[in-house]
Amino acid sequence: MISRLTRLVPVLLLLACVTPQWNPQGIEWMSYEAGLERARREQKPIMLVMYTEWCPYCKKLSKQFGSDEVERQSRDFIMVRVNTDERPDLSERFSPDGSYIPRVFFLKPDGAPQLDFVSSSGRSKYSVDSSSDKHLLWLLGQARLRLRTSS
Repeated sequence: MISRLTRLVPVLLLLACVTPQWNPQGIEWMSYEAGLERARREQKPIMLVMYTEWCPYCKKLSKQFGSDEVERQSRDFIMVRVNTDERPDLSERFSPDGSYIPRVFFLKPDGAPQLDFVSSSGRSKYSVDSSSDKHLLWLLGQARLRLRTSS
C-alpha cells in the first residue's frame, strides 16, 4: 500500500503543475461561444485569454487570477479562456501580431475585438506580464474605463 502511494505522489505533483489555476471558484470562465452569447445578452465586454496547458507563462498568468482584486475587477467582464491547441481556428483569428501565448484581448459586447487596445508597446502587443497581478490589474482598469463598464 505504501509503495503504491509512493509511486502515486510524483504523478499527483506533476498533475498539479500541469493544470493552470485560473481561480475557477472565484471567476466564472466561459467558452468562446457561451461567452459571446452572454456578453450580447448582458451587454458586458469580454476579456479573452488565449493560452495552452503546456506554456509556463500561461501557468504563471493563471495564478494571477487568484488575486482578490483581479477577481473583483473581472466581474465587470465576461471572462473567456481559449486553449489555442484545442481551438486553432480562434487562435488564428486572434493573432494580429503573431500566435504567441498567452495573449489577452478585450471585445465589445457584440464580440468585436478592440485590437487598438494593446497591453504592451513591444513586438507582442497583446502579451501580459505574468510575474505579478499589477499588469493584469492595469489592463482590467484601462479596459473598464475604455469600454465603460461599472466597477
